[in-house]
Amino acid sequence: MTPQPATPDTALQVPATPVTPLSNAATGTNNQVLATGATSPKKRKGGRVLVTQPSLSSVAEVLFEQTQGVPPDEVVYVESAEQFRDRLAEYSSIDHLAILLHMIEDELLFAQKQRTLAETQVVIEGSVPPIARWTFDGCGIGRGTSALYAFAEHFGVARMEGWTHYHHLESWGKVVSGVPSAATIAAQHTELERAANFLPKGDAGATYSASEMESLMQQGTSFTYLSEFFTYYGEDSLVFANVLTDPRWTDSITGQPVLQPWAAVRHPTEAWYPRTAAVTRVVSSPQEASAFELYFDSNPQLYRVVIMPPAKVP
Repeated sequence: MTPQPATPDTALQVPATPVTPLSNAATGTNNQVLATGATSPKKRKGGRVLVTQPSLSSVAEVLFEQTQGVPPDEVVYVESAEQFRDRLAEYSSIDHLAILLHMIEDELLFAQKQRTLAETQVVIEGSVPPIARWTFDGCGIGRGTSALYAFAEHFGVARMEGWTHYHHLESWGKVVSGVPSAATIAAQHTELERAANFLPKGDAGATYSASEMESLMQQGTSFTYLSEFFTYYGEDSLVFANVLTDPRWTDSITGQPVLQPWAAVRHPTEAWYPRTAAVTRVVSSPQEASAFELYFDSNPQLYRVVIMPPAKVP
């Protein structure tokens, strides 16, 4: 018998990255040293903060600028759990902490040493400020839902998120020399339409459209965006060009284009997914966390797991 989901799939309303500049209150440009009040002296109040490692710096900065509006002055580099602890200790609070490291289920692959969430918890204990939202954007950590729930509950994080699949990131764009003809742009329309599904510009799944890219080409402007897709298996050799030329974009019988081939595959593990195709799964108890792990074994499509422990009573 197929295990049933612990809770109904609940869509969370997460706004896309705004096209207008963020106000200072929402970015690191207004982070200040607090000398009085309830927070410790000389600690900063963090808005949107990204923690990553130096080897991932180029893709990390672009991804979170496109999806979260994280400013360059709030990108923090670490190579160990100890460095992560020391950076966290610099903040009095953080509105949204995003982590992009290599991960697998309940393990964080720091450059210097691989750590489970439980081991990381021991290292950073006492240095974690109040954090309203915490997202893990590495590979597969959402599969270890029980460990993720225990971690979020321990640190009192109201909302913690993780993906169940491997996360592929790659720069993609067009170099334009002069103003191309209408025929040249039209010839690239199908590729641009396919690519648009995987060029995130908002947390909830908004993407750069083919028309936006064609408009830039008509102005003779080159562009580069970060492409993003998710797969069940880690495929180091899989590149974005493979996704754009995959035969599943065309129905083999009718010959007609298929705009969402990830929705019609023989098995979910065979698909590559954009962010917008993820199913949001809210987990609000240890029992629901355990139940989801069993459910995922039989339903391995892309999930965005959202851990929301009940608020602790003072």
